[in-house]
This record gives sequence, C-alpha cells and structure tokens, in this order.
Amino acid sequence: MLKKLKDAKAGVKIPLDILVLHVKNGRDIFITIFGEYKSSCFGLSLDTLIKLTKPVFEYEINELIAMEREEKLVDLNNSTDLKVPREIWRLIDYLYTEGMDTHQLFVNRAYGQHENIVEIRDWLDSWSSAPCPATPKTAAEALLIFLESLPEPLVTISERECIVNADNYERCRELIRVKLKPVNRIIFLHICLFLIELQRKNPSVRLNNL
Repeated sequence: MLKKLKDAKAGVKIPLDILVLHVKNGRDIFITIFGEYKSSCFGLSLDTLIKLTKPVFEYEINELIAMEREEKLVDLNNSTDLKVPREIWRLIDYLYTEGMDTHQLFVNRAYGQHENIVEIRDWLDSWSSAPCPATPKTAAEALLIFLESLPEPLVTISERECIVNADNYERCRELIRVKLKPVNRIIFLHICLFLIELQRKNPSVRLNNL
C-alpha cells in the first residue's frame, strides 16, 4: 500500500483498497478507499533537506526518493549551500525570538497532540513567508518531532556514548569532530549553541529531559 502511494504523483489520490459492505437481504455495497501521499520535510534525511531548492511539497515523490538515494555529498565549503536545513533553522529562530522566556519550554511534551502541529508542518513544507503559526511550546514540540522523524539519528547511540564518556573537554570536542558526519556536526553544534543560550536566559529549562 505504501509503495502504491509513493509511486503516485504528489497530490494524486489513488485507489488503495475496496471495502465490501454486506447488507442483509440487500445488495452488497462496494466502497473504494483512496489515499494520497503528501510530501513533507518530516522524515527526510538531513542531506536531502539541505539539497532542496524549492518547497518540499513542489517535488514529486519519486524526485525525493531519488535525492534520498543520491550519494552526492553536500559541499559545506560552498558559500551558496545551506549549512543547516532551513526547517531546523526556522524553528530555532522562532524559539530564539519568541520562546526564550517560556517556562519549562521542553517539559510536559504532548507528542504531536498539539492542535497546530500540522499547521507548523505545512508552514515548513511550503517555505511560507507568513508568521510562524506556533506558540513557543508547539514550536519546541515540532522541533523534537522533526528530529525524531529523521531516518537516521542526528547523533547515534554509539556516537553519543563516546562523546558523553569523554574524560575532558578537548577529547569531547575531538570526538564530535571525528565521529559525526559534517552535516550532522554542524546541526548538532547549532542546536547546542541555542540550548546553551536558552538555559542561560531561562534557568527553568531542563535540558536533561531532552
């Protein structure tokens, strides 16, 4: 079923299955179930997100799949290329300007149950120039969901264990440089700098729960 959806063009509804409703003493009723696979930045790899040259919803599904499989590396030395996916940058930028004073910003997660998470997703997918349709709490939730939906973790368990167990700052810094892929390293440091600034301005933030 998922393959059918992914093989279809974006925005096109295709028949996925047929339900048969048996009516006692009557004729059977056949109900066709249609589905539509909607492209989204949620679930794409970091490399693909950086390669995007237009809003994700403008890509055909097969284009995104091809980009995901493409082995071409992102050139982080190219001044015209993004260093951080704009979706992550926009969420962090909003949190930096609007959420620094929010009490316990990343505490009491709703795990996607906020009403406007879909609005935030659509705002990111469309590269909208409208104001972010979020509150600091929902933007923080969207950022966490975004990171959780990555095909591969920003920092793998083995990488995290190595870094956490480093016996000094210099060793920790060296492990981050060596262990993490360049794209992951830049994004990881970008998020860390934001969290450090957030905790400096807002002591109620508890980073150990992230």
